[in-house]
Amino acid sequence: MEAVPRTSPRASALAPTAPAPLPTNVPALLAVADPDTRLLVKGLLRLLRHPVRAEAADAEELERLPTVDETTVVLLEVDPTFDGWEPGLRAIVHRHPLGRTIVLSPRVTPEFTARARAAGARAVLARPFAIRELSTALAAALDGAPRPGRGA
Repeated sequence: MEAVPRTSPRASALAPTAPAPLPTNVPALLAVADPDTRLLVKGLLRLLRHPVRAEAADAEELERLPTVDETTVVLLEVDPTFDGWEPGLRAIVHRHPLGRTIVLSPRVTPEFTARARAAGARAVLARPFAIRELSTALAAALDGAPRPGRGA
């Protein structure tokens, strides 16, 4: 006689559900000044299955790169003490209309986050961050975005 697991309908309803799969294979553009930090973020993106299509040391260099005609994650390091960060962020968002911009910054406050979102950022991530936080920011930035191979 086979053992039948004892589960009630109520126990099944209370069982944790698997989280929604995180979007993968969305190409990334990366603008981070410090080469070591850029290498680390690039490695984390690859680990999360996001190929890095281009990298730059700053927003100006990123602006000179060709635009990408597909949904893209744009990770942009921002120093909130620099007065020109908001116009620079707006220019990146305008130049990469299919980009889903995530701002990385060492100093994140609610005011900074609100300003970054108003300038076009989909997510704001405080440095240093854990891989789970990067994964959450990627999911937030890509929420509702067309997926590769599924059309726009």
